[in-house]
Amino acid sequence: MATTVTAGSIGLLELIMLSSGVALLAAVRLVLVRARHAAGGAKAYLISLGKVAVALTWGLVRTIFTLRGTTTGPNWFG
Repeated sequence: MATTVTAGSIGLLELIMLSSGVALLAAVRLVLVRARHAAGGAKAYLISLGKVAVALTWGLVRTIFTLRGTTTGPNWFG
């Protein structure tokens, strides 16, 4: 049995994924504000955590738009 993906379900999925990315970036902002007041190893840990979260969010957004292009773009392979 094949799974059918509709345009509406793709749009909802994109909305959910992008909303979670925005929420993650808001959390990163909170972590970096706390890092400003931290010292030593805790500061380095919080900054590293923020960098990793931004990289993951960027990767998520790029993946969504890459997959969106493959599902809605022209069919090059027939």
